[in-house]
Amino acid sequence: MNFPFSLILCIVLMGIIACFLYYLGKKISYSFILYNPSITLGFSVIFFLVKMIFSQQNQLEYSIDVIITVILLFVWIVALLEAVIIDIFENGEEMLNDIRLVIGKELKKEMKILVSTSFQNWKRIIVKSKNTT
Repeated sequence: MNFPFSLILCIVLMGIIACFLYYLGKKISYSFILYNPSITLGFSVIFFLVKMIFSQQNQLEYSIDVIITVILLFVWIVALLEAVIIDIFENGEEMLNDIRLVIGKELKKEMKILVSTSFQNWKRIIVKSKNTT
C-alpha cells in the first residue's frame, strides 16, 4: 500500500467518523461533539498502526509512518485534555456537588460506624467498672 493512498484513506475514514459523531451530537448528546476531535484522532492513530502492521514498507515509509503516528498521538493527548478541561469548566459545579454528596455520604457512614463502635466500647467499660465494684 503506497503512502499517498493510505494517507488519503485515513483522512477519509477520519472525516466519516467525525461526520458520524457530529450527527450523533446533534441528535443525541452534546458530549459526542465535545469529544469528537479526540475520538477521531484516536481512530486515526489506530488506522495508522494497522497500516504499519499490515503493509510491506521500505525504511523511509516506515520512518514517516512512525513520525506521523507520534504526531497523531501527541495531538490526540492534547485534544483529549482539551475536551476534559472544557467538560470540567462546563459541568464543574455539578461534578463538585456530586463529589461532595458522595464524600458526605461516606463521612456520615464512617461517623455512624465510629460513634457506634465507641458507644459499644464505652458500654463495655461501664459494665466492667460496675462488675469490679
